[in-house]
Amino acid sequence: MIERYDRNIKIPLKDENDCIILPPKTLEFKLQNIPEGWTPCQHPEGALYFFHETKKIYTDAYLCNPQIFEELTSFEVQLKAYADDQNIEIPDDAELVLELQENGEGSNYWMYYYVHHPTRSLFWLHEHDITWATSELLGKPDYSHLQHEITRYYWIHWENFPHGHILPPDVIEELMGILLHAVTDQLTSPTSTILYSVDDLERMLNIARNARNLPHSPYTTCTITRLLHLFIHAWFLNYHGQHGARLNRDQSVHGVSKHPRTYLIRILAPLLFNAPMVHLRALEKIWVDQCMCHQPWAVFIEKLKSEWEEFILYGTVLLNANVAFLAIPSVDEGNGIRTPSQIASYISIVASIGSIIIGLLLVRQYRVRPRDTVEEAAVFLARRSHPTRGVETLAILYSLPYALLLWAMVTFLLAFSLECFTTDDRVAIWIAAAAWTVTGFLIVWCIYSAWEDSQGPAWKRVLRALRRGLTQVREQNRVMLAKLLRTPAVNQVVDCC
Repeated sequence: MIERYDRNIKIPLKDENDCIILPPKTLEFKLQNIPEGWTPCQHPEGALYFFHETKKIYTDAYLCNPQIFEELTSFEVQLKAYADDQNIEIPDDAELVLELQENGEGSNYWMYYYVHHPTRSLFWLHEHDITWATSELLGKPDYSHLQHEITRYYWIHWENFPHGHILPPDVIEELMGILLHAVTDQLTSPTSTILYSVDDLERMLNIARNARNLPHSPYTTCTITRLLHLFIHAWFLNYHGQHGARLNRDQSVHGVSKHPRTYLIRILAPLLFNAPMVHLRALEKIWVDQCMCHQPWAVFIEKLKSEWEEFILYGTVLLNANVAFLAIPSVDEGNGIRTPSQIASYISIVASIGSIIIGLLLVRQYRVRPRDTVEEAAVFLARRSHPTRGVETLAILYSLPYALLLWAMVTFLLAFSLECFTTDDRVAIWIAAAAWTVTGFLIVWCIYSAWEDSQGPAWKRVLRALRRGLTQVREQNRVMLAKLLRTPAVNQVVDCC
C-alpha cells in the first residue's frame, strides 16, 4: 500500500549566498515540469500527489522528474498490455494507483492497485498475496471476512487521494449511524468492543454533523473517510459478520484469553499479597487475542498512576515514622547491639524506599511515554507478553509498589509490637495485646469480606482449593506408580484405592 509517511525525503539546505528573484508581475507560483494531463494536488495534511483526471490515475511519485515519469508511463502501458493478454476487462470507472518503491540498491520498482467504487473494494490484475492485511489476526480469515479489511483500504484510498472524489450523502449518514450505535453500545455495555470513549464518540458525531452541512472539499472527504476506516478495521479485528464474532471485549474468539498460571506468579503472588493476580486479571481482560480497546487501557493506566502516587506518599510517611521510631531512646540504647525491633524497622525502611523508588520510576515512565494511542499500547503489550507466561511479569511489576509498602507496614508493626511486648510492664503488655487482638480481628474480617465479595464465599473457595490439591496429588501419584511399575494393572489398583 501507500507508504507516504515513511519516505524520508530530504530537502536540501539553502546556501547563504542564494538569492530568489521574482520576475515582474509574478502572480502564480506553480510546480515546474509538470507532465501534460497531470494535476498536482496538495493533501490536507500537506503531502504532494498527482492526479490524471482522464485516465483516473493517482500517484505519490514525483512526476516533475522526467525519469520517474518515463518509468510510470512504461509501467502503465505494461499493465494495460497484461490486461489485454489475459482478457481481463477493467471497469471504466476503476481508478489506478501507482506507487514507486526503492529496493535499497539504487533502482526502483512499481506497485499498483485498482479501485472499484460500486463494491467499495480494491483489486489486482495478478494473483495477490493478501497475507499482509491479516497480520493482526491470530485466526485464518474467511474470504467474506476479508471484505471488511478490503473496504477499510478502499476508504484509506479516499483519505490518501481526496481530490476527484465526491462523497455521496449516504456515506456521511452511514457514518453517523455507526457513531450513534457506538455511543449507545458504550453507554449500555460495560464490555463493549467500541474502541473509543463516549466523549470521543460524541465529538466524532459532532464532526460528522458539521461535515454534512459543509460544501464538498478534500478536507471533509479526508475527515469522513478516516473515521469510517477506523471503525471498519475494528469490525475486521472482532470478526463481525462471522460465525463466532467477538461481542465482548474480554471474549477470546480462539479460546486462549488466559494463559495457565506459571510457578513464577503462583510463588510470588502470596509473597506480594496477591496483588499480581489482581493486575493480571485486569490485563487479561484488556489484552485479548492480541487485540485491545483503548478506553479500558487508558482507564487502567490512569488508575495505576493514581495508586502509585498515593503509595509514594504513604511510603514517605512510613519512612518518617520509622526514622522517628529509631530515634526513641528506649529503642536504641546505644550499646552497639541491634535489637529485633531495630532490625524489623530497618527492613521496613528498605521496603519503604523500594516502594517509593519503583513507584517514582513507574509514574515517570508512563508520563514520559504514556502510550496514548491504541497502536502504541498494543505494541507495548505485545512486547511484554510471553508465549507461556503471558503478561505475568508485567502484572508483578505493577504490584511492586503496593506489595513493598505493605511489607514495610507489616515489618514496622512487627518492630512496634516487639518494643511493646518486650517490656516488664505487664499492664502495658495486656493493653497492647487487647488493642492488637481487636485490630487483628478487624483486619481479618475486612480481608475475608473483600475476598467473599469478589470471589464468592471464602470457605467454599478453600474447600475447592483443597479438593483440587488432593486431586493433583492423587494424579501425580498415579503417574509416578505407572512409571515405576510399567504395568496396565496399576490403574486398577490406584482406582480401587
